[in-house]
Amino acid sequence: MRQTLAIVLAFLCLLKMGCAVEKLTMEQREWLKLSSITFSHQEPHIFEVITIANSSPPKMEKFSWGEVLEEALPGGAPDPLTPRELGEMVRTQTGLEDPVPRIQRALMEEFQKQLGQIKMQEMKELHPMSDLEGLREQAKTDMLFTMKTTRWMLRFYLTSMNAYYLDYRASAQLIDLKKLNVIWSGSCAYQEDARKGAQRPWLREFLVDDGALMRTEINRAEEKCIKQLTEQLF
Repeated sequence: MRQTLAIVLAFLCLLKMGCAVEKLTMEQREWLKLSSITFSHQEPHIFEVITIANSSPPKMEKFSWGEVLEEALPGGAPDPLTPRELGEMVRTQTGLEDPVPRIQRALMEEFQKQLGQIKMQEMKELHPMSDLEGLREQAKTDMLFTMKTTRWMLRFYLTSMNAYYLDYRASAQLIDLKKLNVIWSGSCAYQEDARKGAQRPWLREFLVDDGALMRTEINRAEEKCIKQLTEQLF
């Protein structure tokens, strides 16, 4: 029970982005070279689109998204839409996919680079994190490296409410399945606000051209997360 609580608390800490991340020690790295590791990811958080109409509290009382999305979506969009409803519509329109599987595979390559040819496997579906005994039985390895997209959304700029940016966050944990304790945890974040001098895109710009801009931003988030998590691990 105490071990389960420790893992839950570590996960909550990552969600709040307030954890101090410590790199793997030399002792842990030597230990990992002799261990087997399962890499898996959890289902991502729901993709959302935060607008001036569906924000809480709303920044505008009357607003029609049917008009705003008319050029991008056939027939526009029903009004009103919650952040999750609009997010699902945008995700369907652009074919948006969770970047965590690609991030995780890049980190698997980094593990091999840093630690040598360690034994590892990739599993797409695991028991819930609350079922540690079942998870250990299913993985059948010494260690578990697990990741989750904890936030991905389009948000409007407070200084330019017609323009939007991608807000992306993910968390990662390395768990000792024998002792059922977390030996490392990390997180990454990406907010497209680097182009402060550039023109900020409107929502429809994320949707046109089969979601080309959306894929570009997700790819940037992916690259940044790989870099951040690699630096936190090693």
